[in-house]
Amino acid sequence: MKEKYLFVLAILIIGTLSLGCIGQKDNTVPNLQDNTTIVSNDDNNTNNNADNNINFSSEDNIPNPLGVFYYPWTGGNPEKSPDKKETWLHWKDDNHNPPKTWASNYIPDYGNSSDPYNGLYASRDKSIIKSQLGLMKKAGINFVISSWWGQNHLSDKVLNITFNEILPAKDNPYPNIKFAIYYEKEGFADVSKEQIINDINYIKSKYANSPYYYKINGRLVVFVYNTKSGLFYETFEQEIEKWKEVRDETGIYTVLKVSGGYKKIENYADSWHEYAPSTAFKQTGNYSAFISPGFAKWHESPRLERENFARFENDVISLKNANVQFKLIETWNEWGEGTGIEPARKVNHDDINGFTMAEDSYGTKYIEILGKYFANEK
Repeated sequence: MKEKYLFVLAILIIGTLSLGCIGQKDNTVPNLQDNTTIVSNDDNNTNNNADNNINFSSEDNIPNPLGVFYYPWTGGNPEKSPDKKETWLHWKDDNHNPPKTWASNYIPDYGNSSDPYNGLYASRDKSIIKSQLGLMKKAGINFVISSWWGQNHLSDKVLNITFNEILPAKDNPYPNIKFAIYYEKEGFADVSKEQIINDINYIKSKYANSPYYYKINGRLVVFVYNTKSGLFYETFEQEIEKWKEVRDETGIYTVLKVSGGYKKIENYADSWHEYAPSTAFKQTGNYSAFISPGFAKWHESPRLERENFARFENDVISLKNANVQFKLIETWNEWGEGTGIEPARKVNHDDINGFTMAEDSYGTKYIEILGKYFANEK
């Protein structure tokens, strides 16, 4: 997972790619298990000519944006995820065997962390989504950067459920929250401009008129995980030039990932961010800054110590004081890398004898620290 689930992948960089879900984002490649399809420009897709001239209002702008990276890509038990392609998706990565073992050093805690069969949640579970939204409100988070891997991928399906069944509902605990996508595929393949535009037009056709999609001056915000990772033919400059053309042709507001030399072409994007949750705090000019609760991927020594709440609070203060456009949290629930702030419980990761609980749940401690500084910000 991000710095992302690291697994074996075969990448075919010609024509249409079938991209599945999760790779590790420390410049590695995703494990293609899901049914994402990168749509070829040769496909007869009605979204190719989506209307780019949609009327928007600057009222969609968020005054003090505090965003969190969010990963709607896991499948639960057979009752929650009856489709076999989704059952235990990504909890079972790297030959783990849920609910006995799973691909994380943590188990989320929404009241059943002692019961892995139910505690390892399905991202499409509406009760989980509502609980997450309620906690985001308490933390002062006002927009979500939702990992998106393509049309009909699980991450796309969960986004659709969220927009159509959760956010408009009377029991939505956070009606003012906004969502933007994190376009992941660019980080793991050379995606053609035509394929990207097809995806963007798809997103616009579904969400452009939604009051829940994050817009800046009427333009849909799209964060992009653009990095060639040393594996592909495009250079960083070529990627950025391609995304400039995508922006110009679709009218989206691009927030690209920085790399060495980005200053030379920084005006090719509307804004910039860094994704590196093994770092506690980092600021990228006046564009953005981020904090991380820690990085503890399974089968690795921690790259950044977790549950150091004093350190985290100091970093939250630094984020609060940063003079930047976007203040970001990495992450809400990237549990493969152990970078989540949602309630969770640490486990003893024993793939032979099965997992046991290592500690009590830390509950909402990360949420409370964030809320102390951000919940009442206007």
